[in-house]
Amino acid sequence: MAMIQTRIKLSKNVLVLLCLLLIAGTTGNGEHATQTITYASESGIMSTNHTITIDANLSDWASDEILYGNDNVLWHITWDSSKLYIAVERGETFHGSSSDYDVVWVYLDTGETGSVNSVDWNGRHTLPLYAHWAFILRPWNKYWNLREWNNTDWKADCPYFGVEPAQDWYHGIAEIEIPFSDIGNPSSLGVVLYLTNGADNYLFGCTPTENPFGYNACLTKYWIYPHLTQNVSPTAPLISHGPLHINGNSDLVNLAQLYGWPGNGTPENPYLIEGYTFDGNGGGYAFWLENTDLHVLIKNCRIWNATSTYIFPYGAGLRLVSASNITVSHNLITSSKHAIELCGAMNVTIKHNTVTDSYFGIYFNTPASSNALVERNIVTKNNEGIVLYDGPIGEIIGNVISNNAIGISMSGARSNIVKGNEIYENYYHGMYLTGGSNLNDVRENRIYSNGNCGIVLDSSNSNQIVYNTISDNNGYGVSISGSSGNMVFANNFYRNNGAGKGANGSSQAYDDTGNSWDDGVNTGNYWSNWDETGTYPIDGSASAVDHFPQHTPIVHEHGPYYLWLIICLILIPILKRYIDKPPEI
Repeated sequence: MAMIQTRIKLSKNVLVLLCLLLIAGTTGNGEHATQTITYASESGIMSTNHTITIDANLSDWASDEILYGNDNVLWHITWDSSKLYIAVERGETFHGSSSDYDVVWVYLDTGETGSVNSVDWNGRHTLPLYAHWAFILRPWNKYWNLREWNNTDWKADCPYFGVEPAQDWYHGIAEIEIPFSDIGNPSSLGVVLYLTNGADNYLFGCTPTENPFGYNACLTKYWIYPHLTQNVSPTAPLISHGPLHINGNSDLVNLAQLYGWPGNGTPENPYLIEGYTFDGNGGGYAFWLENTDLHVLIKNCRIWNATSTYIFPYGAGLRLVSASNITVSHNLITSSKHAIELCGAMNVTIKHNTVTDSYFGIYFNTPASSNALVERNIVTKNNEGIVLYDGPIGEIIGNVISNNAIGISMSGARSNIVKGNEIYENYYHGMYLTGGSNLNDVRENRIYSNGNCGIVLDSSNSNQIVYNTISDNNGYGVSISGSSGNMVFANNFYRNNGAGKGANGSSQAYDDTGNSWDDGVNTGNYWSNWDETGTYPIDGSASAVDHFPQHTPIVHEHGPYYLWLIICLILIPILKRYIDKPPEI
């Protein structure tokens, strides 16, 4: 039983197509399409090496392959060495009319770039994972389709080599197989399953059952299947472990031998710590790693319940101290004072995690860490989502940061990159920079619907805020106090600070020290309430203005677009030498 969780011969045409796709994938920026993600669930269970006959007869399914859905819907999921199998029991006859027809939805996160927006079928829902594949079955008129996220939209009619789905209309049963080769041969999966009324997109029958139902639903949980190839007892989906403290390389090596962790600590073969529940038991920490420089991958674990403010180190779920070369990936880290705390850590990557229900989400404490990458995490329902104290810590890229008191907080943090994040519906500010947080580059983020300001700069100098879309914040889109040398240009501002049409009396920004709100040449910002004559006034005692407000929203395509174009133009003549070259023997 198991816990639930590619060689290309280049041609000239393929290479050119690849370059074009890279270019296309980096263009475009405009007003946000709302995304709402909260948190992921723990792992579900299913049997392995179990082949299902696709005939709408459920007799060959095992009892531990059932996943319960809302509205009395039952789902079944398992796999063998080559295919994923999914079945649904609607609980009644399938519906089929122009005004009321059922659609079965299967969304799969295979670790590739994906979308949190569902396929648009008379409306969209928000997914709790970055889905790369979607399988759709409409029993009425028996339509099915495999779709792939191509970085801009859901591409229909992808190659599908499985058998035709089977259905028992009267009993509301359908069975589906998806060959792993059709979806890139993943080694793990994130899965969410639900039904809709295709006529109006009303969602129901979802698993996990903690997800809501209705129109424009924002799903919050999904199933994680980290091992498609290993056998793990269904009674122990994650290995239970109390607080764990590793101090030094020798301690790490000894524990790896004791627990059978694979790897040898090299970049090519890091120690793999996977499939555990580390429970802090209400104490000072759940997983504490310090004074190591061997390469470690912490993956598919639940790290939680470190809540004590009296026992050192005072409530750290995952604590990395003077530790280097650590990757933290695809974990649920929750219910602690500091979900993740880093002190003096170097070369740390934190990606694809769900960080939730803690006072601090991802907390870079003193002494300063360096060369850190925080990428594509879901950070939600914390007091402060991502916190950076002191120094050039690294890059904060592509995260979804919502429903915290403050989304990103910096104090004395310098020369960091904050790029491509979705920062919204935080109770107070989307971003707050204070205490000498200087020389930071804040770009290409979408910052919206926060309770007060989108971005606040307080006693922070020489930051650059460019190519962001900042909208629908209750306070100012950008507010600057006691700070100088900051440049704010080439951003799109929509409806911040209650701004309607006409700038007078409802500026979307504030400045009391006289910073730059344009590039000094010809580019300022787009303001949705500019009256299209003269400059755009900025509130505050500095009487600052945007000298070059833009008439239309700014589309950012010069930076990445031309960068990829240059790369492609350089690579094509080099790689052409090797295209279709016979392999050496």
